[in-house]
This record gives sequence, C-alpha cells and structure tokens, in this order.
Amino acid sequence: MNRISIIFLLSLFSLHHTVDAQATFKCGTPDMDIESLIQSADDMERWRANRSRDTYPVMIYVAWHCIYSTSNQGYLSQAHIEGSIEAMNYEYNQHEIYFILDTISYHQNDDWFYNIDESSGNDQTEQEMRSATYIDPYHYYNIWTVDLSGTGAGGWNQFGSWNAEGSYWQGATVDYWMSGGGMMNHTIIHEAGHHFELSHTFQYGCNAPGDVVDDTPYQDDNDNYHLTINRNSWQTLYRVRGIVYKDGVTAENMKFYWQSNLYWELGDTLGYYIHRGLTDDLEYVSYDTTYITGFSGMEVPTSNLASVSNAAGEVSNMIAPVKSMIGDTLILNWEFYDWIYGTYGGDGNIKIILD
Repeated sequence: MNRISIIFLLSLFSLHHTVDAQATFKCGTPDMDIESLIQSADDMERWRANRSRDTYPVMIYVAWHCIYSTSNQGYLSQAHIEGSIEAMNYEYNQHEIYFILDTISYHQNDDWFYNIDESSGNDQTEQEMRSATYIDPYHYYNIWTVDLSGTGAGGWNQFGSWNAEGSYWQGATVDYWMSGGGMMNHTIIHEAGHHFELSHTFQYGCNAPGDVVDDTPYQDDNDNYHLTINRNSWQTLYRVRGIVYKDGVTAENMKFYWQSNLYWELGDTLGYYIHRGLTDDLEYVSYDTTYITGFSGMEVPTSNLASVSNAAGEVSNMIAPVKSMIGDTLILNWEFYDWIYGTYGGDGNIKIILD
C-alpha cells in the first residue's frame, strides 16, 4: 500500500497540519511556558543589541544518528540523509544559517528504534539512546531517526534553553519516515526551529505574548488558522503551501483540487477603460470612457481551483478573501489525484478565521 502524506504550511518553519492516508503526525515538542517564552525573547533582544562579533554566516555541523531495526527497517542511505540536509539549507540559508553534514553513525537496535514513546525527557529508552550515541553538543547539532509511528508525532526537539549546552538532550528525535530526503523536508526544518527557541505559531493564540514572532499567522487550540485581512485593499492574497510525500519521498505531479466555502458577487460594473490619444501639440487627452458591464451577480471564488505538485513535491494555492469577509471562517477543502495510479488519494480541509 502506498503511503501518502501532505504537509500544509502557512509560514516558514511551521509544521501546522499533516494529513496522511494512514496516520496523522504532529510535532511532539511541548509548548514553552509563558515566563520562559518571554525570557527567551528578552535574551535574544539583549544579544542582538549587544553583540560584539560578526554573527554571519552561522555554520552548524550536524551529527546524524541513524537507528534501525534488525530487519533493516529505518536504515537510511547517505544520499537520503544528504537530501534532508539539503532541505534544511533550502530554507535556512536565506537567513544566513548553514547546516553541514559532518558525521553519520549507524546503530542497529530494536529497542531504540521501536520503543521511544514520549518527548518529555523522561523516556528511559530515549535517554539511553542519546547518552550512548550523542556527539559534542557544544559543536554539533545531533539528529536521531527512529520509528515514532506509535507516538502520533513526526518528531521533537526540546528548546535549546531547557537543557545545558552540552546535554545530550540538545538535538532532535525524528521519525525516520518523516526525515524526508529531497528538497522539501519540513519535519526536521520545523524541529530545528525549536533548537533556535522558535515556538509554535499557535502558542497562546491571540493572547500576549503569542509566539513572540509577529510574521506568522497563528493557529488556535481548535486547529483553526487566523489570517489578518488587509484593511487597505479589497482582497487579501495569501499562499497556502504543501509538501506531498509518497512512500517517504517527495511526490511530483499530484493534482490537487481546491474549493472554498466563501465567495463574493460582482456588481453590474466590473470596471472601465479610458480612451486616450495625442493632440496635435503631443499632449495626452481623454476622449471618452467605456464601462465594462453585464457582470451583475457573477460569483467570484476565494480560491484557485487546481494545482499540481512540482519536482520537489511542493504544491501551492492562492486564496483571496475580501474585506467584507472579516469575522468569517474560510474552509479550504482539498482533494488530490494520483495520476500514476489513476485514483483519488485523499481529501481534507483547512479552516482559516479571517480577522
């Protein structure tokens, strides 16, 4: 059976909503409490104000620990791992952060591979695995890949400030299947963000301090996204982006069909155009105006109708709610079609509250 998942994102580094034909994966990193969140933001601002050395570029060496079973489940090739690092750099390089794959270690251990079951730091199996395999967290970002299918999580990474800098709890534990490969692996990208103290965009919803980052639409406790409507324009354009995986590999040529529950109606006059020309003195003048009419009652959708995933597995769709929809909930329904097998592969929806 082919395993297909779609990761939808409304902002960079934010793994918001994953839909899978067999399971749903979410981030297993616990939320940071308000006091720690505020302290982290304050520490960052002080560092930015007082830094005395050249801070760019930031080079991060990666130690990858591939845990696999005695049946070789979870064994990742070097090319697969290099693809995941490439995916991280695809997103982070624009912020002058560079990940360099320095070390790959392989460990065949059924207990470590199958039996890690929580992200709180109290799991004895994970503690044993990390303590036995980690490499110098002062100088390396450690990543462990195991089977987390029984946890409901795609991975986790405790916030960097939660542990001593040299602790083996620094670094990410990620489901081997969600480690991706190819250009667009957003699970590890997401988890690495926690290492840099980035919280989930749904952190505390609209309540201060939120996620202390004001460039991302937030997601509330009911899995509703929130999008602020531009008061200075009739339409607010926003791109919803997704990554399609098929059997653990990004999938090309998956056709998505989109439909929104919201639309608006045109008035009778769509617009007008002005006839202009040059006088004998070479001055522009307006001769007459023609109005474009006959569109009264025509419905205008707030979503494009279809799109196809590219070679990197990326699929995107533009939505365009209007000012009169402030306070409404836009439900963006989707389904996708697998051209190779000639079958519909799944469907779902994303709920966006228009603020």
